[in-house]
Amino acid sequence: MKKSLKLLVMPAAILLAASTLTSCNPGGNIEIAMISDVGDIDDGGFNQGCWQAVKDYGRDHNKQYDYYRPFADSDFARKCSVRQAIAKGAKIIILPGFKFGDTAAQMANENKETKFVLIDAPVENPPKNLISVTYDFAVSGWLAGYAVCKDYFTFDYQTDGKLKDNYGFGYFGGMSNPGVYPVGFGYIQGILYAAQEFVLENKITNLPFINIEYDYAGVFMQDDMACIKCKGWLTNSDPKYNTKVIFACGGKLYQSVTEAVGYYNEHFLPQNERNFEDQNAPRNAARWIGVDGDQYNLLKEQKPDDIKSIITSGLKDVGQTVKVSLDYYFNNAWDDIVNNNINLGLNSRFVANENKHEFDPIYSYVGIPDHENDKKVLTGFKTFTNEDLNNAKKIITQAVEPSFKIYSGMSKEFGEEEGMPSCFNTEKYFKSEYNKQQFKEQAHENDKYPLDRYIVHTPEPKK
Repeated sequence: MKKSLKLLVMPAAILLAASTLTSCNPGGNIEIAMISDVGDIDDGGFNQGCWQAVKDYGRDHNKQYDYYRPFADSDFARKCSVRQAIAKGAKIIILPGFKFGDTAAQMANENKETKFVLIDAPVENPPKNLISVTYDFAVSGWLAGYAVCKDYFTFDYQTDGKLKDNYGFGYFGGMSNPGVYPVGFGYIQGILYAAQEFVLENKITNLPFINIEYDYAGVFMQDDMACIKCKGWLTNSDPKYNTKVIFACGGKLYQSVTEAVGYYNEHFLPQNERNFEDQNAPRNAARWIGVDGDQYNLLKEQKPDDIKSIITSGLKDVGQTVKVSLDYYFNNAWDDIVNNNINLGLNSRFVANENKHEFDPIYSYVGIPDHENDKKVLTGFKTFTNEDLNNAKKIITQAVEPSFKIYSGMSKEFGEEEGMPSCFNTEKYFKSEYNKQQFKEQAHENDKYPLDRYIVHTPEPKK
């Protein structure tokens, strides 16, 4: 009986070890470790961006590095992986994702000699050996929405001398949590701001109808139901509700979106437009927006078919964050970090005191890719450079803050019940005193953009 029991236990132990550790440094101690989120390190986004930065830094600075994947989506499994990394000698551990919040604080308190970098989650009163980084990624969403709407409007206006009657935009998030819904909030507001700006600047009287579809999958992986919903958005027989571009915000959930986009382009585009080359999608094609990293470049080698229809990405530069954190540690400047709860946005740096070590110059950690040299994408927005990105903060502030504030992605004040942003009420947006004044100052014969021109479809509230 004992022998039988041992046979049952040993494979489980082997399986546990195999599922928690994938070694890039067999037989030696490591200095840098990354514990992957529930997703894979080849997810084309958040995990992959962090891991690539760890690899690049290790190779460039001759440091030993490794990653560990928890055997389950639980705090216990994440803590097991952290302990494994420490046992292998890890001096600094990168923890990407909001799910590491509790794990990071506990492990940092238990292991004072190890440094921890928690990315995309806040920690209240973090210990000195832990820094937690969040991003103003509502700004990334805003810029993506603004850029794409401006691009469609500019292309149509330059081609036909007028706008189309209908425009459809979609947003599919992984889960309704503080790491996802701020991106959707910014995306919607960017679309609406670009629309009203374009209409006012060009004195357009034939106003288009804008439909915005919005939903969550409940997972950060490929999901059949999400794909079905996206296909429904893209193929809606009523042109008034027809979506043409979908923002995929949720790890490998992008694969469900790209599957739906590919399905539309294969079956619903005119025959002579279907076989377009990389990123040269025709105006009538379905397209998608990536998130976290520049997904065009992240997926270029792995998934060339998936990124043919990408239009842009909402960025939060986790790779730069990882590299700067490692710089501070290995240059003995960890104590120079002024605030261990760091929020990064446009035109920002880690440290507030300019007399401290400045491994990180003024840098935009959020935004969209610089398409100045990429003439294939964003026809009306292709010259939007990093300098423009820094200046865009003024536009965002003027457009949004008077009626509702752009909070850090993790602010509790940001969302309402079920994690839905408070400003989804488009009526509130257009009836705000700020917008009344703006329209008054820029008035023409049609000096307002009527509320019935917008429909924002959101998920049904949970009962």
